[in-house]
Amino acid sequence: MRRIWMAALGLLMVVVVSCTEEGLTGVGADLMGPGVRTFEVTLDASRFLVRDTAFDRIGTLNDAVFHMAAHQFEGVLDARTLLSLRRPLTVSYTMDDEARTDTIAALVGGTLTLVVDTIASGPGPIDLEVLQVTEEWHRESATWTVRLDTADLRETWATPGGSPGPVLGGGTWTSGDTLRILMDSAAVAVWDDTAAARVGGLVRVASPDTRIFFEEMSFEFDVTPMDVDTVVTAGSLVSNKIILTPEQDAEPAPGVLRVGGLPAWRSMLRFQALDDAEIPCGPGEPADCTIPVRDVTINKASLVLHPVLAGPRRVEQPMYIEGRAVLQGPGVTLVRAPLTPPIGTSTDPIMPSLFVAPAPDSPVQVPITGYVRSHADPDEQAVPLWLALTALGERGQFGYAAFGGVESDRPPRLRLMVSVPDQELVR
Repeated sequence: MRRIWMAALGLLMVVVVSCTEEGLTGVGADLMGPGVRTFEVTLDASRFLVRDTAFDRIGTLNDAVFHMAAHQFEGVLDARTLLSLRRPLTVSYTMDDEARTDTIAALVGGTLTLVVDTIASGPGPIDLEVLQVTEEWHRESATWTVRLDTADLRETWATPGGSPGPVLGGGTWTSGDTLRILMDSAAVAVWDDTAAARVGGLVRVASPDTRIFFEEMSFEFDVTPMDVDTVVTAGSLVSNKIILTPEQDAEPAPGVLRVGGLPAWRSMLRFQALDDAEIPCGPGEPADCTIPVRDVTINKASLVLHPVLAGPRRVEQPMYIEGRAVLQGPGVTLVRAPLTPPIGTSTDPIMPSLFVAPAPDSPVQVPITGYVRSHADPDEQAVPLWLALTALGERGQFGYAAFGGVESDRPPRLRLMVSVPDQELVR
């Protein structure tokens, strides 16, 4: 017999008639036949949760499929993208319908092409600059303060943020998805040898309180071949790396859940047993009438999350959240426990604006019907006690979403749509 968690708590449950919300139940009361009533119950956090926790550092910025730059975004966040270039030694071109390969006489310019993620970025105008990097760096280990960190050696930047040198070129993004930053011969002369080109440059934002995201970056030198008087393009971008100022609030405040971002956050919710929990009998019944959850049919269960402020590292474009059961076994820490495939995914896009000025009437719902049914079934054995909240396409965005946790003033709730035969209400 499972321990009865609910009787001693005595906390508020809200009962709402929901005869018209066919989309919520998937099975309307009129389809259930005579003698069956369907209604909604919302449980406060303390009626179904024990506690919560959150883990980060899943993945690194080396996994990023995007590029970015920021300057004092919300007064805090600075980010830059380091660039390593390939300076060509020969160039291939066509002249008089003949393919030729020649050595290079001179670098006469260069173009950095940025494909802007217009959904994640903005609004413009945003001023951008390309600067020389004056110290060597290691892509796998470089950070805002460290340029190289291997098993044998650790070197910091002389100037945090990539030891930037002179400005080599700039441009202003206002709209559209492509920005080209042109550099003249004097600018690209700093990369006139292979080693200097490999050290490369960096992209930074000059406009205060802005951040911008790029889907793609590419680079080409303008060069003149040795034996002809013409200009062709050659060279390429070899690698890049995002570096950013350390997060001031590396750990969320008590009562805050974080989901998504890079490195990614996952939040975990520890559920109580529900089979012996009592819920109200529904509309039209006496206020003191209750029925065990094990005696009702759970048509749908949704976890209701309430957005809170997420700060400068908030999610930058619409996202979705998945609920997954945590398969924790003996000797396996919670953070390393495997997760099941998604039990349910939020159906509506979660907009970044929710984490700038959260409104009380803007909850996010994650369907977790199968998970709740298993907790309410007294015959289920070894039911996973923890539910993980993860981002759909985890590590695909820079920013994270934030929600009120168990200890907050906006805790999660559990929304149930249940059906009960009338004879079960005769007690």
